[in-house]
Amino acid sequence: MHRKASLVSAVVCLLFFASAASIAQESDATEEIRSMLHIASGLIPQIDKSQQWVASNIAQQQALLGDMNGALATINHAYDGDRDLAISSLASIAAHQGNEGWALSLVQVSIPGNGQGKAQAYSFIAKSLAGKGTFREALEFVERMENCEDFFGKTSMLVETLMAIRAGQKKGGDPGGADATLTLALNAVEREAEYPFEPEFAQSMPANAYGTIASELAREGDRNAALLILEHIYPLIAQAPDHRHRQDTIFSLGYALANIGELQTARDTAEQLEPGQQRDGIMMLIAEKQATDADPLQALAPAMEVSDPRWRNVPLGVIADSLAASGNYVQALSTIDRIDTEAERANWLSGLAYQLADKNDPAAGFFLQIAWDAARNAGRETKPYVFAQIAVAKGMTGDFNHSLEIINAMADQDRFWAVQSLAQLLVHAGKKTEAIALAESQQSAYPKACAYLGIASQLSTEEREAAARNQRNLP
Repeated sequence: MHRKASLVSAVVCLLFFASAASIAQESDATEEIRSMLHIASGLIPQIDKSQQWVASNIAQQQALLGDMNGALATINHAYDGDRDLAISSLASIAAHQGNEGWALSLVQVSIPGNGQGKAQAYSFIAKSLAGKGTFREALEFVERMENCEDFFGKTSMLVETLMAIRAGQKKGGDPGGADATLTLALNAVEREAEYPFEPEFAQSMPANAYGTIASELAREGDRNAALLILEHIYPLIAQAPDHRHRQDTIFSLGYALANIGELQTARDTAEQLEPGQQRDGIMMLIAEKQATDADPLQALAPAMEVSDPRWRNVPLGVIADSLAASGNYVQALSTIDRIDTEAERANWLSGLAYQLADKNDPAAGFFLQIAWDAARNAGRETKPYVFAQIAVAKGMTGDFNHSLEIINAMADQDRFWAVQSLAQLLVHAGKKTEAIALAESQQSAYPKACAYLGIASQLSTEEREAAARNQRNLP
């Protein structure tokens, strides 16, 4: 363990002591969940650095239980590269639980400097506070973000955070507060346009930020206001110093137009771009929007206009998903047949089968068989996560034996998500003993930690659901 990490843990544990003392006596179920997470946490030092993202997920579950000391110990097991994000998540949970002072102290003590790491943590806390309706406090953390040192992407982070707060204000019936927060977001973009952090992105960065604002307004149903925001991008296009920068800013406009549902205008904008990735990116989004928001079959035309077959596969897969969701399985399969390689078809078939299994659709078994055949036919070209999706979907349908067979044939470093998900499914099916046996059977620390995390996550979900039912039944 790093000496610095030990010091952080000691300081924060003292800060938390007073609030920890007020936690009520735990139930047997909570103690069992803590035990599972403790086992998972203890495996972190044995896991490769590139895989230690799991430490943050374990710590989040511990924090949700109120076990802040355990969460900090888990984070301290991880390498430095994962710590800032994990600390940010932990602080946001503490703030949502009402312990804002502790969250602030955690960030100030644990994240060095006053740059991007701290700004990210303040953003997490602000959005968490907005989620529970404490908007004044959320905006105070936005001020802390503004006082952090400048870094590339700071304006985008500020705008995204402010629009999340604004969404909460609108939902909570505070239109005045929402308008004031919108003004703060627009002011941030205007500052970026006037004093760009990186001159290379002097037009495209504010254009992207205006797109973020417009997308939130359109999501709320105010299409006219969204279009007015996008009017700010046209002067930026005119100000671009050369053809390349003008193309970048036109792309930002076209992508934003597609994102708010102005599909014909987005298409017209895309035609101003040279053939290639940027035009393809807008056509992809147009196709995906048509597939999910309108008629999936109409989305085939813009999808086929994407010039790069690797990119074209994405909207085709989305179209197939939408068709299958509506019960049009024949057209869904026909669309997947347009995907250019067997391995990619296996990828989208496995994802489709997973979605159908998750919805208890009777067609899931049929698509699982097709996906399994395609994955085996593609051989070594099949990505490991394809087998993982098939294995988990098999578990969703109750075919645990075949799911285990697929997982056991996978390499240890490739099976982590499948093992975690299957452990959750086993617990949900009342097979906790089998879930623990699955965890214990893993030879490597990485999948074993993920399996115990899956068990703990499902037990925690079930305990919260039981508590909610009991609360509803109170006189």
